[in-house]
Amino acid sequence: MNFLSIFKKSRLNADIKNRVLKNREGVLDALGQSIKGAKGCPHMMMQKCAGPFCEKYLEFVHANEKGVKEKYWRCADIQTALFTVDNNNLLKTLIKEQRETQKAMLTVSEGLIKLTKAIKEKNA
Repeated sequence: MNFLSIFKKSRLNADIKNRVLKNREGVLDALGQSIKGAKGCPHMMMQKCAGPFCEKYLEFVHANEKGVKEKYWRCADIQTALFTVDNNNLLKTLIKEQRETQKAMLTVSEGLIKLTKAIKEKNA
């Protein structure tokens, strides 16, 4: 089941969506613990995760919204997916800002063209 399809089904779930996206790391960890077999490592032929004894279990540093650095340990395979989601969200935000800037620049350039034409007509 695709999580995005769940979010699109109802606008009543918008509050749940926002809470999940805000706390996605904790939610994904909780889901991983509650699903049978979720802790099976694909590199160890689906055996139980070795945790800190595995070379893919790494320490990550994250700066929260207040700027305080938080350290946590997580499997690199799981964290890569989280980083991909974060990067996609940041990219969408940047693209949206770029489009707004382009619209503003187009408006300014159209205004300058009109102003230039008006000045030429006035001087002619």
